Amino acid sequence: MSLVLAPLLFFGAGLDGVALLAVSVGVIVGIFGQVTINDAMIGKYTSDEWRSRAYSVRYFVGFTAAGASVGLVAWLHERGGFTLMLQAFGVLCLLVIAGALIFPGERREERAVAKPA
Repeated sequence: MSLVLAPLLFFGAGLDGVALLAVSVGVIVGIFGQVTINDAMIGKYTSDEWRSRAYSVRYFVGFTAAGASVGLVAWLHERGGFTLMLQAFGVLCLLVIAGALIFPGERREERAVAKPA
């Protein structure tokens, strides 16, 4: 989803009016899609015993970041309008892409298949 969000954020930084509104709809759809993917990853990669704790931490961090982002958006908008704000979030999105690229791959374990006698 970040591969979709980053170009939309950078593209939207140069727009205004109805064009910016249309790109913003795509950004919002991408953000909500990413939230769903993050939740699915937690469900898949955490054990049953730790899943509720992982979701608790994920939502605590998410809500804390959401609260901090209000101030960040206001600060960025004050200094450079929507252009600076969208470019800054585009850069943050590129960091997410870099993190995803260095995320370890999934190991597939081969199971011994019992052959019929």
